Amino acid sequence: MYIGKSQTNEEIIINEIFKKLNIKKGKFFEIGVNNFNIDGTIECNSLNLMKQGWDGNLIDAFYKHPLVVNKYVTVDNVKEIAEITNYDIDFFSIDIDSYDWHIVYEILSKKILDVKVFCVETNNYNGNCYLDRVLKLDAPCLYNMEKPIKSDAFGATTYSYNLLMEKFGYKLIASSINGINAFFVKSEFSKYFPLSGDIENIYLDSNNVKNYWNTKGNPAFMTTAEQLLKD
Repeated sequence: MYIGKSQTNEEIIINEIFKKLNIKKGKFFEIGVNNFNIDGTIECNSLNLMKQGWDGNLIDAFYKHPLVVNKYVTVDNVKEIAEITNYDIDFFSIDIDSYDWHIVYEILSKKILDVKVFCVETNNYNGNCYLDRVLKLDAPCLYNMEKPIKSDAFGATTYSYNLLMEKFGYKLIASSINGINAFFVKSEFSKYFPLSGDIENIYLDSNNVKNYWNTKGNPAFMTTAEQLLKD
């Protein structure tokens, strides 16, 4: 038995998504696993799917666990790492507190994987539903400095992901509690989700989560999805 859970209500959202898509046993691929639970259990969005018999891979740079492949994922090696799985993925999740947006862009633009449902960590601190902020690829992040950056200068906002996902044929359908994760499905499946694409009603702000991410970081570390998608 796999012991653990998702961070908040992600597994509830995930179950509802695949119930609507009528997928009972599929394939997952998750980058970023949390081992900070007090009781030592694993925390990831795919865990409940594993309990239901799904097959897949968990990737994390640091978490030592029999279920986890230890790899530091970057835009330069994500294609190589993805070779351990199938091309067709039902559920893809990423949460690495850094260049997540860029890795998702690499997967979509290079057609590294064909994903039905994306779950992406979002950085909705100090903003609103139309704030476009993405960590620059050449900016420091939580895991590439001796002293971690403890501010909101990481990841990307829901809106920034929405610009990326819509470009490649996906629709926003849900946010988890406190806007920690956003969910996107291929546009062909959006008919099953009444709020599909309605960012004003789906967006949730993260400022009520009291931790160090609330501190405003160096704006020079951030760019916009609009600019990145032009380049």
